[in-house]
Amino acid sequence: MLTIRSRNAAVLPSLAASCTSDGVDTRSARAHRADARTSPINPSADLAGRATRLGLEVIANNPRQDFDQPGCQDGLRLTLTKKLWMGCLIGVLLLGSAARSHAQNTGATEKTVAALEEQWLQAQKTNTSELLVPLLADKFVSTEIDGKVNSKAETIARAKASKYESAEYSDLKVTVFGDTAIATGGFKGKGTDESGKPFDIYLRWTDTWVKMPSGKWQCVASHGSTIKT
Repeated sequence: MLTIRSRNAAVLPSLAASCTSDGVDTRSARAHRADARTSPINPSADLAGRATRLGLEVIANNPRQDFDQPGCQDGLRLTLTKKLWMGCLIGVLLLGSAARSHAQNTGATEKTVAALEEQWLQAQKTNTSELLVPLLADKFVSTEIDGKVNSKAETIARAKASKYESAEYSDLKVTVFGDTAIATGGFKGKGTDESGKPFDIYLRWTDTWVKMPSGKWQCVASHGSTIKT
C-alpha cells in the first residue's frame, strides 16, 4: 500500500503538470479527484510537510485549485479563521437583534399597562365604575387596606357605591416579566365609601397584570397598604 507521502508526491505534481493558464485539464482533474477520494487517508502523515487531511479533501473537491504551492496550509487556515469569525459576527448580530426586539416589546407593554392604570384612575376620578369592568379578569381578587379580600363583582360594587372627590397617582412604575406585568404606585384619594363614611387615604398599591390568550391585558390581583403620615 502506498503511504500518504508517496501518494501525495504522485498526485500533486501530476495535477500541477496538467495546469495551464486557462485552468486544469478535465481528464486529469477527474483522475486526481477519483484517486483522492478512493485512496486511504492517514491523518497523521506529513503530506510532504504542507497539506493536511482537510487539505486533501479540499483538493479532491476543488480540482481547479493548485494546492501544491507554498503557503497552502496558511491559506486553508486563513479561510477557516475567516469562516469562524463570520459565524461569530452573525451570532452577535442575531443576539443584538433579539435584544432590541425584546426591549421594544417590553417598552410597548409598559406603556400599555400604564395606560390601563390611568383608565382605572379615571374611573375613580369620574365615579364611572363601568370603565373598571374590562380591566379586571374574571377571577380577579383585591386585598383591601382593612384586610378584606374582594372578588371582581365585589370590587365593582364597592366602586359604584363609593364617591370620590379627588384621586391621584404618584410614582407609577411598570415592570414586565414576559406575559406578566407588575404595576406599583402611590394613591391619594378623598370621598365617601359605600356606607357614606368620609375617607381621606394615602396608600401604596401593587397590581398584577396578565396578558390573556386573547392578547388583552387584565388585572388579576390588587393589594393596597396604608401609608401613615
